Amino acid sequence: MKTISEQSDVAVLTSDQSGKAVGDYEQPRFSRRETLLTMLGVLMVMLLASLDQILVSTAMPRMIVAL
Repeated sequence: MKTISEQSDVAVLTSDQSGKAVGDYEQPRFSRRETLLTMLGVLMVMLLASLDQILVSTAMPRMIVAL
């Protein structure tokens, strides 16, 4: 069983004289801009899918009658 100090994937925090925490962290895989644009794209897709669902569900009775 490994202890916390032996694990390589755990960030180790130390404190310097100014009281700020200094740590060994991984850099983010994607930039903040890329993350925001991705989330915006996902939200737009969800909005358009919900609008499509609303339009089809309200028009479905008329389409069935026309058949």
